[in-house]
Order: sequence, then structure tokens, then C-alpha cells
Amino acid sequence: MLTPGLRFNAYFWVVHIGSRISAARREAGLSQRALATATRVSHGLVGAWESQKKLPGRENLVAIARVTGKPMSYFIENVVPDLAEMVLTNADEIEIVTLYRQLTPGQRISHLNLFRTSVAVRAEIEQQSSPAKGQRVTA
Repeated sequence: MLTPGLRFNAYFWVVHIGSRISAARREAGLSQRALATATRVSHGLVGAWESQKKLPGRENLVAIARVTGKPMSYFIENVVPDLAEMVLTNADEIEIVTLYRQLTPGQRISHLNLFRTSVAVRAEIEQQSSPAKGQRVTA
């Protein structure tokens, strides 16, 4: 369970770590199978990391960095600094993140699309209800 004030970087991990692993592997001239062998994990797990279905643990990330010749910072720093520094502060935010983590990847996409649509509709309603520039507001 998450607690208020926890630094939340799940978005960073889900969206970016897989593409960073894939790029580092390709730049090192390795196949998924070769990276799997070198890091002592299954070929399927490497594929799951790269397709963002699973997240590597710290030990595996250290092994990936060692094998690909990349520093750990390549995988974890300066990717999405504004989101990587996000702090959850209230119970509603914590509950949303906790519930989100229980969803399958497909469900996550569906729910994110719902949130995006809701925000877009809200912005459109606010734009329509605000007076145009130069118009006077009458009460």
C-alpha cells in the first residue's frame, strides 16, 4: 500500500524502462536471447521487460547495465523528471495508483483513455462556459 508523500515513479518505469532496455541491448549488438543468457534470466522475461509487461528488479537492472555497458543512470535518470518527482499527497491519489497497479496492461490503457477523455471534455466545457475575450460578464 502506498502512503502519503511517497515519491511515485511507476509511470517512468512502465513507459520508459522497456524502451531503454531494448535500445541498450541493440546498441550492444545483443539479441534478447543473448541478453537473457548474460543476465541469467529467461528469454521471455527480457521480452516482457522490453514490451513493458514486467519491470526488472534492481539486481536485474544492474546486470543489464553491466552487460550492455550502460551506466545505471541511462535507465533511471533524466527521463521524465517532472513525473519521476511526483509526490502522492492525498488518499484519493493513493487509491487511484493502488487500484491502477492491480489492472492488466490492457485495462490500464482503457482506463487511461477514459481519464484523457474526461479531462478533454472538462476542458471543452470550461472553454464553452467562459466568456469570450472582450465580452462582458453579466450577473
